[in-house]
Amino acid sequence: MILTAFSWIACVISLCVSALIFLRGGRNAPTFLLATSLITAAFLEGAEALSLTPSFEYLPLKSSVIFLESALPVQLFFFSLFYAREFSWRDASAISRLLIVLSPLLLVSGLFLPPDRLFYSPDFLSERMLFLSNPGFIFYIVVFIYLVSALFNLETTFRSALRPEQWQIKFSIVGVGTLLGFFIFYYSQGLLYRSINMNLAPLRTLSLIVSGLFLAYSLRRARRRIRVTLSREMAFRSLVLVIVGGYLILLGMLGEGLKYFGEASQQIVFISVFFLGCIFLVVLLLSEQMKRKIKVFINKNFFDNKYDYRVQWLNFTSRIAETRNNTELDHAILSGFCDTFAMGAAMIYIWAPEQQVYFNRGAYRVGLERFTLTRDNSLIKYMAKRGWVFNADYYESAVDDRDINSLSSEKIAFTVPIFMGSELQGFVVLLRPINKGEEYTYEDYDLMKTLASQAAFALASAGLAEQLAVAREMEAVGKITTFVMHDLKNLVYSLSLLTDNAVDYIGEPEFQKDLLDTLSNTVAKMKALIAKLKDLPERDQLDLGEVDLLDITAEAVASIPCGDIKVSGCNVIVVADQQELSKVLINLLINALDASETGAAVNVEVGVAEQQAYIRVIDHGCGMTPDFIRGQLFTPFKTTKSKGLGIGLYQSKQIIEAHQGRVEVESTLGSGSVFTVWLPRSGPLY
Repeated sequence: MILTAFSWIACVISLCVSALIFLRGGRNAPTFLLATSLITAAFLEGAEALSLTPSFEYLPLKSSVIFLESALPVQLFFFSLFYAREFSWRDASAISRLLIVLSPLLLVSGLFLPPDRLFYSPDFLSERMLFLSNPGFIFYIVVFIYLVSALFNLETTFRSALRPEQWQIKFSIVGVGTLLGFFIFYYSQGLLYRSINMNLAPLRTLSLIVSGLFLAYSLRRARRRIRVTLSREMAFRSLVLVIVGGYLILLGMLGEGLKYFGEASQQIVFISVFFLGCIFLVVLLLSEQMKRKIKVFINKNFFDNKYDYRVQWLNFTSRIAETRNNTELDHAILSGFCDTFAMGAAMIYIWAPEQQVYFNRGAYRVGLERFTLTRDNSLIKYMAKRGWVFNADYYESAVDDRDINSLSSEKIAFTVPIFMGSELQGFVVLLRPINKGEEYTYEDYDLMKTLASQAAFALASAGLAEQLAVAREMEAVGKITTFVMHDLKNLVYSLSLLTDNAVDYIGEPEFQKDLLDTLSNTVAKMKALIAKLKDLPERDQLDLGEVDLLDITAEAVASIPCGDIKVSGCNVIVVADQQELSKVLINLLINALDASETGAAVNVEVGVAEQQAYIRVIDHGCGMTPDFIRGQLFTPFKTTKSKGLGIGLYQSKQIIEAHQGRVEVESTLGSGSVFTVWLPRSGPLY
């Protein structure tokens, strides 16, 4: 009697809450479905309570119970589709569409199936157990699927909501989830033991009361209508869970079918299928190609846009923000492109102004290439002129196949230009598409160009940071100069004392010997100090005039007393600063002699090519690595010598650029180097 009283209390609470939902929830599908679900649950509770009363026959009551048991899961399932989300048939998953189509069939089955076809009970009054027949087992499997799908949809809705929205929908979802949780447990026990245990009825009563209280409390807190949009990541996880759930359902069906075989065979077959299925699922879900196909399928069928641009932008920005040097920056850019567009490898080419070429500075999952490209390359012209992403499968005849193949030893998929203003500063090469059947459209190209713009700013910032570091190092040189000048002052002071004493003691042999020793030591010290201070000329300090390059080359060679230096070429007249060019030649010649073995010849050529004058210094010494040439050769305080500050080539580059010329370098490690100074014959134009 007490349990029956609680059942009627639960019915009253459910009916009252449903009335409140109708009054305060508004006129919309979720409100109607939730209210009718509570009414159905109340009638189901009342019918089950009457069937447990000895004065009532349970089979006639079970006819109405079966219909209510078919209607309640369908109502809750539709509620889960509409609650706090925008529903459309196009966006619905394949399983949801199937369940929507089959819902009338379930309702008709519950309405017309007789109870004795679904279950039987030899002694219902004493055992309170209903044993399921094969049709009953199938019927409750379908009911169970609807209930699990409804709970799964509600869980997805809650996880997809933002925190303020979660706070508002939390108690409604907990209330409905409590009701769903009981029925899932109730019917799972029935499917497991092929029998419905009516002794669990008090749990249903408790769940109905708790559910009604949560829903009533949620009505009190409700302030506005909530709409939740399903995120791509949640959709991907949902599809993965559906795959795993389908696998578990197949296992259950297999277990049901194996009961007709021997007990030993059942165990062996079931364990084998389970083990192999687990391996297959792990391999399938860990496959990058399969992940990409699933994401493409989800984006194509459930979303208007292929990408969640907010997420892609934040992920890419966070990658490059965490880098500390060029190597890490290149890796972050390339890995970001590969992860976003499902590529297996990538490379980045950067413009090197010193050599006037694009070189492969970084690579991701592929080796660095030694190829370099000039601005005469047809692919470079294509990207610089049009600013478009180059698709290797659909390109115009204006791009030469040889220029494409020179980028990489592998077949490329895309090249993405990186612009800073109107200048092409570099480009990203994408290789090895993971999903080879994927179609890339304007949406992919737009996102590629957007990420390339962000990469351009990151590369520019890194370049400015390097320039700032050089400026700080030059400032440090200025500070060092103060101490050097102090030492020079001391040396000059000692010389002044020496000259003062010479007036009185110059005739003494011993003083003469000390005088020569002191002068020799002082001069050596002064040379060492002066060698540390290299004057870096400014452009407006050039003393321009007509200069014969062959003559100043010969003079520079004559000023170096040691070494085998051979000069060849013709007389070339240019407008330049003779003194500053002499400094450049002396620096290059001394470096060439230092890099060469003792006795090895250094060749100097003077000539004209392409309307420009040139001086070429060739040695056959130790050579340099490509990395050193690109990153450190013309950087102050970077040198391969055991002695020196590494300022000579930096000074030379500044002088040549002040003349509006350029320096080209070719070097092979172990074979030697070639430095070519190019100068305009008419001099710098200001």
